Formats: sequence, structure tokens, C-alpha cells
Amino acid sequence: MFTVLLALVVILACYWLTARVSRKLPGPRAYPLIGSTIWLKSKKGWLDWALEPSVTKNPISCVQIGPTKKLHIINDFNIAKELFSKDTFSHRSCIGLQLKHRFVEVDKPSGIILTNGEQWSNQRRFALKNLRDFGFGKQSLEGVMNYEIDELIDGYRSRSGDIQISTDFNIPIISILWQIVAGSRITLEDSESVKMVDLVTKIFSTGFGVLMILPLRILQLFPNITGYSDRANIMEEHKAYMLKIITEHEASFQTGQHRDFIDVYLAQMMADKTGKYTKGDLCSAMLDFFHAGTETSSTSLKWALLYLALNQGDQELCRKEIKDKVGDTRPQVSHMPDLPYTMATITEIQRLASVAPMSLEHETSSAYTHQDYTFQKGSLVQVNLSFIMKDPKYFENPLKFNPKRFLDQDGQFVKNERIIPFGIGKRFCMGEVLARNEIFLFLVNLIQKLQFKTPVTHPPPDPENYLTNFTRIPDDFYINITPVV
Repeated sequence: MFTVLLALVVILACYWLTARVSRKLPGPRAYPLIGSTIWLKSKKGWLDWALEPSVTKNPISCVQIGPTKKLHIINDFNIAKELFSKDTFSHRSCIGLQLKHRFVEVDKPSGIILTNGEQWSNQRRFALKNLRDFGFGKQSLEGVMNYEIDELIDGYRSRSGDIQISTDFNIPIISILWQIVAGSRITLEDSESVKMVDLVTKIFSTGFGVLMILPLRILQLFPNITGYSDRANIMEEHKAYMLKIITEHEASFQTGQHRDFIDVYLAQMMADKTGKYTKGDLCSAMLDFFHAGTETSSTSLKWALLYLALNQGDQELCRKEIKDKVGDTRPQVSHMPDLPYTMATITEIQRLASVAPMSLEHETSSAYTHQDYTFQKGSLVQVNLSFIMKDPKYFENPLKFNPKRFLDQDGQFVKNERIIPFGIGKRFCMGEVLARNEIFLFLVNLIQKLQFKTPVTHPPPDPENYLTNFTRIPDDFYINITPVV
């Protein structure tokens, strides 16, 4: 009891020490202990407030979550582009839960997503170079994608009536990446790997919530109530799974015969004597790939089926364009320039879906003032990706589905720099090219071969039914799928 009271005293002291600074910053009003929570929408999850006027009316808003956690939300594209290109805004930090359970060495961040400085640049550069050698983001990976696409289409063709769309894309999407990372395909028959994928879905569905707000000591005192125990167990299971795969690779490793990214990394560990490349970094990088590779593209495709079913006219225009330009041949990434309406439709789906409503948290490495807004050292900063892609100043009727907004007067696809589903700045998603290629190939193949209609015996899907704790995931829904005649 004394420990709990002491923690509350510390939390209150922290609040009053920072309250004067907070009151000077624009954003929803904050109160002791509860912060801005009382004003923020959270019915559909932790990030349901991303489009709240009290948050978005300012170019930068300070949102206080709980007693002490202050988030500086950038709602302006140009400010985000400027600040997130600076080293000052490129630092990432870990919460206590991650420091204790996410890494091979406790309290020692490793991998790519949660590291900084030279360690981050070394790991990211090495990963990108060597993943590309195995086809990451290249045309040579299309055969792997096509195999997963064909399996998915065959599965839909074998079913009749209304079909529930759930986590249909999770396994096919991560299987593509996992073949170049670990040299193996993930299938529904691989129960251990399927469990690991399901745990990723659980992480993104539930988010971090109080795990990001309360002090580590409080979380450890009440591990079941706060969800600390459950999330720590997931992290430990994922870590053990990755270490097991690494151990299997070590046992069968042959110098000069590199089967996948893990082999290349093991070879680098043997050749490099500086200690820059460790098993801990490899394990964490694999976790980074596994988490990011499972969730974002698969959720984008789930949203795509929802919007295609609700917008039959746009779906038919895509199908006609594919028929005219591709015919019955196998679609390729090289067909992108030939399919402007399809590209516009995909872009509109990504804009409205806003799978990542916010960028990952960045932490300022030093104090910085932008115009009249001052970020203290250690400030937590996020870009409001969802609002930037729905800003009514730049997108007419921003909540309406309208692919034509991305076409010029000649019907050609026009890129818009404000469409940033993969983030912005120095730490944008390193899998962007792969994700774009996956989404394009999956959807063009699906539209070419199947028709997606609203269900016959179930309510139609509703874009307003979603959960947004980490990513924005539509609730499971029913649609009717039939072969194209």
C-alpha cells in the first residue's frame, strides 16, 4: 500500500511540475491525474481521437494522456515534413515493458525500430541492402507473391454464399516476407507460426493503453489488471520463437551458401569483430519484420475489400481498365503506370482507411522551438497521419470515397505528397516499396478474377465499424464473392 501511495505522490508531483508548461501549449484542456482523457473520444479504441477538432484545430497540439504522458501531435503536413527530417526528432524510446521483455538483453534496445544513432543506421542499412538482394521490393519477388495470391483466390472460389472477411490476408502477407527473412513459408498447417501471427494481431488490436501511461512499478504490482502480464508473455513468446529459428539456422549454416537474411546476418556476425552485429540485434530485427510485415498490408487489403464491395461503380471501372490493359494475363508490378484508375482507387482506400492513424512516437533529443511552439528535450511527438490525409483544406469532402480526386483531366494518376500511409521523415517505413507492390498485386489479381458485392443474408459492411488502438482495423464483415464471368 505504501508503494502505491508513494507512486501516486510521484505522479501528482510530476503533473504539477509540468502543468505550467502544458497550459501554454494549444490542445484539449488537461486535468490532474486524468489529463485530457475526459475530452477525447475513445469508444473505438485508444486512437479514436485522432480526428477530434480539439486536437486537429491547431498545427501542433499537446494531448495529455493520463497523469503525466504528454503527446505533441503534428497536424500540419509541412511542419511534419520539416521536423521529422531533423535528427532532433528522429529519436525513439522504449517503455519499461519493452526494456524488460522485448530484447535479448534486458534494458538494452536492439534491432531497428527501437534503436537510435549509429546502431539504428547500421542495422537499417544492413537490413535494406541484404533484403533487397533476396528480392525485397523487387520484381523477382513477384513469383512468391503470386503463389500466395493464387492460394487465396482458390480459397474464395471454393466457398459460396456470404463470406466473412477476418484475418484472411495475415498469413499470405507475412509468408511473402518470411521466405526472404527465414527461408520458409508460413502456412495454416504450421500451428506454432500461426499462433505467433495471431499474437501479432492481438498486439495491434489491443494497443498499449495503460502500459504506456503507468509507471513500470505500478504495472508490475498489478500485472493482471493492467494487462502487463499478458503483454509480457506475448513478447517472451515472440522472442523465443525468433531465437529458435536463429538456432536452427546456426546448426545448418554453411559458409558461402546463404539461404536467406538470417544466414547473411550470421555471416556478418562472424566476419565483423566490432560487436556492431549481434544475435540480439538479429532477433529484434526479425521481430520488427514480423510485426510490421504481418499487420499493415493485411489490414489495408481488408479495408480494400470493404470499400470495393460498397463502391460497385469504382470496382467495375477498375475491372474494365484491368481487362483492357492486362487482359487475362498475369498482372505485374510493371503494370502500375498502365492502370491509373486502379492506382487512384488503391490510393483512396489507403487515404480513408488510415491503417496507421498516427506515426510511431518520436522523442526529441534536445529542446527545439518551431515558431512559437517549444518542444522540451524528451518530448514525445507524433504525426497525425489520419488527419493530414483527410484535411478538408486539401481534400474536398474528405470522408467521401472518390478515387477521381487522384486523376488529372486526362485521366492519368497524379501522386499527392500528402498521402503518407507509411509515415514521413527519416524513419518512414522501410517496407514501403514491398507493401505497395503487395497491395497492388493482390488487388489487381483479386479484381481481375473475382467480384466483391454486399452480402445477401447479412448487413452490409460499415466503414464506421472499426477498432483503432494501434492500427485502424475494420471489424470483421460479410461480403459476397463470385468469380468474374
